Amino acid sequence: MDKINANDLVVVEYEGFLDNGEIFDTTRDNGPLEFQIGTEAVLPAFEEAVVALTVGGSTEINIPAANAYGERNEEMIFDLDRNNLGDDIDPEPGMVLAMTMEKEGQSHKFPAMVTAINGDKVTMDFNHPLAGKDLRFKLTLKEVRPGQLPPAGCGCGCSGDSDCGC
Repeated sequence: MDKINANDLVVVEYEGFLDNGEIFDTTRDNGPLEFQIGTEAVLPAFEEAVVALTVGGSTEINIPAANAYGERNEEMIFDLDRNNLGDDIDPEPGMVLAMTMEKEGQSHKFPAMVTAINGDKVTMDFNHPLAGKDLRFKLTLKEVRPGQLPPAGCGCGCSGDSDCGC
């Protein structure tokens, strides 16, 4: 297959690096990443780099923080009363908790890192852990499979052969 098209399934191996050379993620540990083109499953710059490859091809890309997970936003740091976390949670700095927040009448879960504890107050950072960081990826396209359009009315992005119920 020469050209990758929307809805194609791709299999990619990669390593993700921070500016200091530290690896923040790699497929060596959990096997290759498989995703469907056009479903916004990965960062747009990552997908663009994959689409430009042919099977067996490799590339290295740099993604500035603004185009990755955004810049750090100090307005995403909150002091919460410890009792809002529940009785069964003993927060410690560095701990990541799934916090439930209401937005537009719906409950959403967001990861937040405990950054400090001061008496009955717990400081929670809702920024993505990679916010404010420039990223570098080394990636190799291992496989491309023609995708199928999902059944009419399905908005889940599946290829129509999953257990999603569509």
